[in-house]
Amino acid sequence: MKYPLAEQSLLLVQCTGVTYTRDCLSHAVGLEVSRACPLCGQDDSRLHRAKFCEVVADLRGPLLSFLGDRELPAHTWAYGLWDEPASLRDWQADACALEWPFLVEAPAVGRQFVFTDGSCLSPRSPVLSISGGSVILAKNTGKYEVVWSGLVPGLEQSSYRAELLAITVALASFSCVTVFCDNFQVVTYAAKLLKMPARFRCDHLPEEHKDLWRYFCSCTQLRA
Repeated sequence: MKYPLAEQSLLLVQCTGVTYTRDCLSHAVGLEVSRACPLCGQDDSRLHRAKFCEVVADLRGPLLSFLGDRELPAHTWAYGLWDEPASLRDWQADACALEWPFLVEAPAVGRQFVFTDGSCLSPRSPVLSISGGSVILAKNTGKYEVVWSGLVPGLEQSSYRAELLAITVALASFSCVTVFCDNFQVVTYAAKLLKMPARFRCDHLPEEHKDLWRYFCSCTQLRA
């Protein structure tokens, strides 16, 4: 069913929950609307609705109380865009400066059993996220030993990368080992690569997280 242009705008508002201010609607082809705010009669805009319109002052009140004496820039009021945190570049530089785990095969006798895990803090905010993993050796005495724990180097952070780094450390740390990992995707692809001759593994790496899979291959080249 074809709706007239004016009704299409109304339908879109209902479907998305978006309110179009009059300054935006005044630019729509086929629509003739006043630029006055339908609530208070002043010039309408996103900034006006969010910061200045007196009719919705009660809705703005809790935010102003929370802000206290702090001021928000216009682009934050109107579009929800926040300035870059002052220390963000230092944070990113520190993440890039992290060293990859120093891997040394432990002089253990017999098969070892290790547990790996990885997690990511703030995964929905890639700019601020950080991930890390660990490798735990289960001893036959009922005790355990932390083989490795640390952060994932670089700007690309996720629990997947932390899980992959942890399983890489586990496999490279022992000549005979059973690794327990709860990430099915990491385990499945790692097992697939290990079944291949070492010289062919780098030719079958997935595009996603390719750098870390290449690291996996370099650390496990003697393992089949």
